[in-house]
Amino acid sequence: MTGPDHYRESERLLKVATESPSGSQRVDCIAAAQVHATLADRQDPVREQLATLLDRWQEVADAYKPGDLPWDDTTRRYRDYRLIYLRNIRDLRHLLDTGQIPCSLMTDEERRRGDCGQVHDDAELEQHGTPEETAS
Repeated sequence: MTGPDHYRESERLLKVATESPSGSQRVDCIAAAQVHATLADRQDPVREQLATLLDRWQEVADAYKPGDLPWDDTTRRYRDYRLIYLRNIRDLRHLLDTGQIPCSLMTDEERRRGDCGQVHDDAELEQHGTPEETAS
């Protein structure tokens, strides 16, 4: 079975589980659906490519470690590049693990709605600002 086939089978089993009058059949179908969902995630080619991208970003970030170099403008710039890569790695892993955009990348409207799992007040939103405000 391919990744999409596992997804379809997982959905089918979940439907059977919700329609099943038998408790044991329901549990068996849910367990099988979870196995198929896990296999689908593992076989998803886009997910594999994203995992490779994360590995490459980590390699680049590691290459930017300042080490024993003197602390000058170039070293600071490399440190900043490294932090950007590490932040991108963290954000993409969060998205893949949870299926949600990280709170730090959400718009003010998404934060107000509590899309990240917590509701932010207006004062907290003022700290983040919009991308246009922080770029200037």
